[in-house]
Amino acid sequence: MDALSNRLAAFLRLMRSSALLIADGDRANMDVLLTMLGALDKDIVESYFGLRNQAPQSVEQLAAKHHISVEQMQHIIDTDLRRIAISPEWQMMWRKLPELVKKRAEAMRL
Repeated sequence: MDALSNRLAAFLRLMRSSALLIADGDRANMDVLLTMLGALDKDIVESYFGLRNQAPQSVEQLAAKHHISVEQMQHIIDTDLRRIAISPEWQMMWRKLPELVKKRAEAMRL
């Protein structure tokens, strides 16, 4: 995973773990960005990060659910994150986030 995708993944983990830190508007904007992936890919990313008030699912669980290999599922997740991470919409959203949110997200990077 490249640096931009890793930053986005860290933000998504923070979004899951901190209900108060991420503003409702930022959650809505992220939902729009995920919708740009298409319904299936949005479901995969939301399930992987546990964004719908459920526990995050592992790559193995998602691969079994969708009847594909773990490697294929990891590739899908990585590709989806990259597609969002390089979008101008995410770049603008990141720049506008409060410094506290950026610092917390950076602390959650892999």
